[in-house]
Amino acid sequence: MWTAERFVDFELKDLGNSCELFLQGRLTFDGNAAFRTIIETLEKKSGRSAIVDLSGLDFIDSAGLGMLLLLQETCGRGLSLRAPKGQVRRLLAAAHFQTIVPIAG
Repeated sequence: MWTAERFVDFELKDLGNSCELFLQGRLTFDGNAAFRTIIETLEKKSGRSAIVDLSGLDFIDSAGLGMLLLLQETCGRGLSLRAPKGQVRRLLAAAHFQTIVPIAG
């Protein structure tokens, strides 16, 4: 588990042909350094898809959206988002993020 200044927690599970990333807390610029570590880890596992579970994420800002875009660049079409709620769901909808990355639940 990676922790970035008590704002966002990450858990990355390797599922063989894919990875599952669980996010908890607040995804803001303060989590940038830890999020870069996740991206570097995924880059080493090239060719794998990734599912990002957002159910534990309470808040995201524009920097957090940018970090998700960096993940999309890393995983390409293999990235999908799952279970956003509350403010996170509303911001993703307002940004029309589903036109870039598939969002389930």
